[in-house]
Amino acid sequence: MHAVGRKFDSCHLHHFLASARFFILEVTMLTLDLHGLRHEDAKRKLELFINDHWGKMLKIITGHSSSMRGIVSSTAQYYDLDFTCCPLGTYIIIKSH
Repeated sequence: MHAVGRKFDSCHLHHFLASARFFILEVTMLTLDLHGLRHEDAKRKLELFINDHWGKMLKIITGHSSSMRGIVSSTAQYYDLDFTCCPLGTYIIIKSH
């Protein structure tokens, strides 16, 4: 059967819709790019960004710096925010709070 004529069962459809929803959320979510900033400047900028956008889902770009990821993680923990790191370690998503 060709892919065009293929019918999705409910499991495939649910997975597709969940993936599409995450993609749309990621594209439209507020983003702060800390990549390339000095660490002390990044911490202050992050705190202001979190406070300015309280209650919203946020994407924080850290680059590949483990120190920058640590700054974002510790700040999110300080504010008692739920967050997750991307598998490649280049950004952190702060979930709605």
